[in-house]
Amino acid sequence: MSSSRNQSKQHSLAVNERAVNLTCYIAGIATLAITPFTSFDPINVIKFFFVCIAGFAGLFLLLQELISFKKLIQAQQMYLMVSSMTMLSMLFTFMFNSSPISQTLYGTYGRNTGLLASLSLILISVTGALAQSENTISRAYFVFLVTGIICGIYCVFQFLGLDPIAWSSAYNPVYGTLGNPNFASAFMGMTGSAALVLLFSSRIVFVKISAFAFILVAFLITVVSESWQGTAMILIATAVMTLIQIHRMFRKKFISILMILTMFTLAVISFLGLMGEGPLGKALQKGTLSIRIDYWRTALSAIRDNWLFGVGIDGFGDVFRKYRDQATLDRIGPNVWTNSAHNIYLDLTLSYGVFALVFVVCLKLLVLKAAVAKVRSSNYSINLYFGLFLAWISYEVQALISINQLGLGVWGWLLAGLLYGSGTQRKKTNQGTHPTASKSALKSRKNSEYQSLVWFSGAVLGMLVALPALIADSNFKSSMESQKLDQIVKATKAFPADAYRIAYIVRLLDKAKLDAPSVELTKFGLEKFPMNYDLNLLQSLLPGFSIEEKQESERVLAELNPLVDGKP
Repeated sequence: MSSSRNQSKQHSLAVNERAVNLTCYIAGIATLAITPFTSFDPINVIKFFFVCIAGFAGLFLLLQELISFKKLIQAQQMYLMVSSMTMLSMLFTFMFNSSPISQTLYGTYGRNTGLLASLSLILISVTGALAQSENTISRAYFVFLVTGIICGIYCVFQFLGLDPIAWSSAYNPVYGTLGNPNFASAFMGMTGSAALVLLFSSRIVFVKISAFAFILVAFLITVVSESWQGTAMILIATAVMTLIQIHRMFRKKFISILMILTMFTLAVISFLGLMGEGPLGKALQKGTLSIRIDYWRTALSAIRDNWLFGVGIDGFGDVFRKYRDQATLDRIGPNVWTNSAHNIYLDLTLSYGVFALVFVVCLKLLVLKAAVAKVRSSNYSINLYFGLFLAWISYEVQALISINQLGLGVWGWLLAGLLYGSGTQRKKTNQGTHPTASKSALKSRKNSEYQSLVWFSGAVLGMLVALPALIADSNFKSSMESQKLDQIVKATKAFPADAYRIAYIVRLLDKAKLDAPSVELTKFGLEKFPMNYDLNLLQSLLPGFSIEEKQESERVLAELNPLVDGKP
């Protein structure tokens, strides 16, 4: 019986490994996928689509593991329990959510970080945590690095002016497949950090040279993108590598402490320099960091009044003007706003409340504890696991100053799960043979086929729930190209409705002096998004609305933007 159970367990683990490998491939596709010829939003909707496929593929695996919860090792039980509590807290917030249903599920335009994306990222992490073999770590590392190489090559093409796609963007031309130089820089920082270990772990000269070339190119991309996120990530990873090497060489605690204090001092000086203060102020000053601090202060003000359930899923953009202070208004002006706090953990709290934040932080601490224990138990070996650990650490650092971009986030959460699963694996023991083992083989294979079907069914479910957003965005682009009013209006109203698209079309209709359809579409938008600032502004300004309707919108504008519209 013992041999039968062990064989069944091995089959189950093998299926989990295949599921994790497939999830890694889908994560790579999500990062690289763009649809410039078929979508109005060529970056985020397609990434959301693949993230949902990978996430929901893990949903049924999670349910299956919960059914056999008592058979799992304690570490796996802990991760599954905290992950489940995180998702339950999000679903509970969803019940009391004030944001429109389409925004709640699919997120805002240009982000797509609503409830479906949030649940998918956690499920991807759970899938990663089911992996417990070194082969899976090697496969994940390979896919991750290849994704970085492809993205890096495309960034180089963009820098050289050889991009075959005529993007319409106000950003620096180096943004890879992620739509923004900050995100491209961050992803190159992650993959560049992971590649550092090949300089020490590989015995093949060609691999060492290739790794050095990639790290150099990745570092240069972070520089020419004019975004220092990736630059800092590679430098931090290099600092951690240096600290580990020094600790391995000397084995002296006071030397390690001295190095940590030195690196911390340099980090503080660099941070002050980015703020324009300290000895490096003139060399490193970057105004965007000051603006980010304004965003953080505004987010904290909103959280203070909405700590239990947040301000609404992906709803920070609706209340940003309400909670900004005079200093923020003076710095960025009355017409600049944001729908992200530029801090993933603040964004999470704004959407789901403090309890979701607590559960997510607990998850991240579990990962950190498991990864550090694994690194220490391996005598600080510079291996592929350590490379993924460096990449994850660099992701968490940039998460403090950046947006939850799905092409990045899919790897941040997947790596967290992989590090935890491999970090808490039990050592293999010799199970021997048993005369009844052959009798259980057929049953194990059937279970394996069943588990594979479970994963595939989840992937299909993820595709189905994400497909409406992809179809709606594609149809919207097609309707714009047709220049037929009825098609444009129909596509703009299609589910999931989006306030940005509605306001965009209303402005075009007003510019064309088409008052009737612009009024109709504005009213439709306000039915779906009653507290949207742009739609209320349009109703207060456009002809065709009654005095009472204009006054109602002016009241809402004063509530949403008290420092500007609330003044007499």
